[in-house]
Amino acid sequence: MAVSLAYGIIYATLITLFLLPTLYLIFDDCAVRFRQLKLALSNSFKEI
Repeated sequence: MAVSLAYGIIYATLITLFLLPTLYLIFDDCAVRFRQLKLALSNSFKEI
C-alpha cells in the first residue's frame, strides 16, 4: 500500500509541475493568436 501511495504522490507531482504549466502556456498562446487574428480581421474590414 505504501508503494501505491508513493507512486500516486509522484504522479500527482509530475502533473502539477509539468503538465499544468504546459497546458497553461498552450492556452495562453492560443488566446494571443486569437486576439491577433481578431485584430487583423477588424483592421481589414476598416479598409473596405
